[in-house]
Amino acid sequence: MVSIVNIPVPSNYLIGELFEHYSFIVPLYQRNYDWDDPQIEDFLDDLSEIFQGHRDSHFFGQIVAYQRDDNRQEIIDGQQRLTTSLLFLACLKDNAEKLYTSKFGNNQQQVDPKLGTSLKLISTNVDGIIRGDEEYGDAAMVVGQSSSDNELDRCFFDITHGNNISTISKNMPKPIKKMERAYDSMHKWVRKYIQEETTLTDQITVLKSIYRSFVKKFYIVMISTSSLTDAFTIFETLNSRGKSLEPSDIIKNQLFSVLDKNIRDANKQWKNISSTFSSDSKEITKFIRAYWAAKERKVSESKLYRSISQKIKTPDQAETFLRELNELVMLYQVLQSPSSQKRNRQVFTNRSIIQIIDILDKMNVKLYYPIAMAVYHQQFDENDMLLVLHKILSVYVRHRVINKETTNTLETGFSDIARKIWSMDLGTTDKIIDALNSNLLQSNDSIEASFSVLEKHGGQKGAKKWTLLYLISKLYESEYGDFKEQGAYFEVFHDEDFRLIHINSSEELGEHLDRIGNWTILEKGLADKLENDEMSLIIALSNSELNGNRSLISSLESGTWNEDAIDKRQAHFKEGIAEIW
Repeated sequence: MVSIVNIPVPSNYLIGELFEHYSFIVPLYQRNYDWDDPQIEDFLDDLSEIFQGHRDSHFFGQIVAYQRDDNRQEIIDGQQRLTTSLLFLACLKDNAEKLYTSKFGNNQQQVDPKLGTSLKLISTNVDGIIRGDEEYGDAAMVVGQSSSDNELDRCFFDITHGNNISTISKNMPKPIKKMERAYDSMHKWVRKYIQEETTLTDQITVLKSIYRSFVKKFYIVMISTSSLTDAFTIFETLNSRGKSLEPSDIIKNQLFSVLDKNIRDANKQWKNISSTFSSDSKEITKFIRAYWAAKERKVSESKLYRSISQKIKTPDQAETFLRELNELVMLYQVLQSPSSQKRNRQVFTNRSIIQIIDILDKMNVKLYYPIAMAVYHQQFDENDMLLVLHKILSVYVRHRVINKETTNTLETGFSDIARKIWSMDLGTTDKIIDALNSNLLQSNDSIEASFSVLEKHGGQKGAKKWTLLYLISKLYESEYGDFKEQGAYFEVFHDEDFRLIHINSSEELGEHLDRIGNWTILEKGLADKLENDEMSLIIALSNSELNGNRSLISSLESGTWNEDAIDKRQAHFKEGIAEIW
């Protein structure tokens, strides 16, 4: 006889409703609490989008459970979400109680008592959710029993009941450490929004809004079976079958569902986009993400579909979306592959634009794509595009190459400026450059201080090699007048005629070995003949056509190329970097 899985009808529940209908227990075989900072950050990002009005609701995932004889739900899948939900509710309750204590604890009569009632109501509502059905005790059992003395359960009980939790220490078991860190991160997140408001009324309004955003706009799909075997079968099928769709695949389905009958032309446009990327869904996703960052806002690939589906709800919106993608797809290809001469000529006639794009590409810089797409969409002329690209290159070199800052600030900043270009809030080149200068350009003092001790490891290929080649060639062009005939681009980047060379390659230099002051670039023919001795380098430098190389000879001949000489050369370069970038 064939055994058929009995699949119950899934039910949708808002977080606020879920614990009213079910009491949960986590069996011993379940893993302990395991969410780290990235998962908590994603959770708070999702909540922030609801709280700030970017979306109306959020699907928090599914729960698969087995209904036991005592009517409690034994969790098969979804423990991490449920535990996090209760931890977050606990931090809302604690914030409400701390706010109440600070404002009403001393019976301050000047404070409106109705506000105190609002805070107490938040605390009471959360309490009702956290503590569950009294039939099963006063703590919802949503954390697995990790040890014989139930240490993890005690930690969870303390957090959800407002007891003092211990300071996180290295000796804590990992699940407890993760649980307390999760609670701490969420508590600080809520506190930050409260402290941004100056009046008690506004602080309570923010807290109530966060509470409602979570309990009334986060929903979960609940699948509860009467058979433990069926529950495991459903869990396995949901989590391990098939290949995950790329965001671009889901976005396509969304567009076509919105267009309904008007899909013939849309299908043609999508095919054009798809064929441009050789039907590579991952590359199509990257393209759509850059476009969305230019027009709407920067989102991660994992949240791209959700963000787009909130905005594209009518046939006209879907048609505009596809039309704009098609208008930009050729530009995007140039940004990605500037070496294709035929494609370049179809997009730009000014070869200086291609040169900057090629330099950025070789340095593996992609963060600026939204700005380039916005400028192109608004049909700025090529001279304007060139000026904007020059400024983007300066911003990147100062921020990332010299100051070694993270790219997140640049990616967000470029996207914010791109949106303003797209909406024409920044409608002229001067306004765009002013925005880049004021929001993203690192100060002269900052880059000069960083450049004093700047090290670069170079390499024979990849972005590290090209970044250092770019730095040295621009310094030589500015300080010594090199590359005047064709410019550094054609000899260094296009023809690849130069190699990176340590002036002194002794390991005894320590950190000075890779200082900018100890690097030069040498023609390939001369570099190929170099031997591992100082005289060989002197001969090569004397035969070089670069003034920057010949300036090194006297110091090498006198045998004084040491840490002090490197520092002196680097200090000399430092004086001109604010003008170059």
